[in-house]
Amino acid sequence: MSGKTRVMSKAKSGSKAVKLETCVMCATDLGPASQCAMAMAAELAEAFDARLLVVHAMELWDKRYDFLVSDLARKLKAEAEEKVSRELEHLGKTEAVPVDVLVRQGPIVEQLIKVVIERSPLMLVIGCNSSSRPDELHLGGMAQELIRLSPVSVIVTRPSSSPDIKRIVCAVGAGPDSAATLKWSIDLAKRERVEEIALANTYEVPTGYLEAGMTYEIAKEKMRRLHQADVEKLIAGFAKEPVRIRAVIEEGPVAETVARIANEEKADLLVVGSERRTFLAALLLGRTGLQVASKAQSPVALIKSKEHRMGLLAALERL
Repeated sequence: MSGKTRVMSKAKSGSKAVKLETCVMCATDLGPASQCAMAMAAELAEAFDARLLVVHAMELWDKRYDFLVSDLARKLKAEAEEKVSRELEHLGKTEAVPVDVLVRQGPIVEQLIKVVIERSPLMLVIGCNSSSRPDELHLGGMAQELIRLSPVSVIVTRPSSSPDIKRIVCAVGAGPDSAATLKWSIDLAKRERVEEIALANTYEVPTGYLEAGMTYEIAKEKMRRLHQADVEKLIAGFAKEPVRIRAVIEEGPVAETVARIANEEKADLLVVGSERRTFLAALLLGRTGLQVASKAQSPVALIKSKEHRMGLLAALERL
């Protein structure tokens, strides 16, 4: 957020007012990665005029240790309020972002998802650790479960990521939810005073081009024209928006190519949409989204479509 000049509050600049009860949820495990997640959550809460909800779940089965819960809740609230104050100070703003803290006892993923269902936050922000490879992020089993099971969109931050959002890359495919993903990106761009979004679209040439009697170059060019037409049609639907949309269309494996585009664009946030799913398939996000989240050097927003959210809620009710 540092380096930005905001003359008026978002509520006065034409953005739709958000109810006070609306919140951005940050799941913290008290580790270093959670500090970056909390900073990003504070930024997003400020951007969407929402409360910041910090949640920590702990498996504490001995009732003699219940005193840890209240003590930890006070400590977390103090840390969160300090983080929010510091982020707002960079903006030169004085109004406060309300902070709520919850400490839940029980299985971690189960408790966090319960809070998501109870509070219906705008999004869930989680932090992940770096892997042994500098070009990858370590998505542990708990993070993967939260990404898959969360009925709301999930933002995954890196340990070294900054909450300052100046460059946004939105990755879209040919699915029906591409417009919703781009709309979410545009809404965030307007709130963060970002003037341009890079719209990433990728494709792979199938091996069947040989059977079709084509050379690789001919098949690649035909596919590129098809994707170009799809992207232009998508962009045309947002022609009246104040945010410029620049298409970046490249051939290659989806996850690796999207991550590379985001890295080359020096994205502060990579936005990736979910696929439309039935409730039976809703519990599986798909490997592509997880692969993109692990390979991108920037924070990644995994956007859940309305149908995906409804499918997840229906599936979770049956567990």
